[in-house]
Amino acid sequence: AEPRAAVVFPYDVHFVKFLELYSMGVPLFLPSDFYMWAFSWTIADPSVLEDSVAHTIRAPGPFGEPPLAAPWPHPHPPYCARRGRWHFDPKACAYWAQFSDLARLPHIQYFTSLP
Repeated sequence: AEPRAAVVFPYDVHFVKFLELYSMGVPLFLPSDFYMWAFSWTIADPSVLEDSVAHTIRAPGPFGEPPLAAPWPHPHPPYCARRGRWHFDPKACAYWAQFSDLARLPHIQYFTSLP
C-alpha cells in the first residue's frame, strides 16, 4: 500500500517512524505545537533535573582556576522539564524543538487545528 499522506502526532523528538515516512517521501502533517506532544513523555521527565554537575564544571575552581566548560550559551537548560505542578515548561520545549528534525527538515506541513 502506498500512503498518500500521514498525520503524525510525535511522541518523541527522535522517533524512527517519522524518519521512515519522511525518507519514503510521504507528505507529513504535524501539529504546529508539536513540541507539546513530543516532549510530553521523554525529555520532560523530571528525573533529568540534576544540574549539580553542570554547575560544577562551569564554575571557577577553588583556587581561581578557569572553569572546565564554557558558559552555557542557551537561555534554557538542555531539557524542558520543571519541578512543581506543571510537568514541563512550554517556552523551554518550544526553544529546544526548533533544533529537532521535526522542525528543521523541509517539506513538512504544520496545522493548528483539525477540521
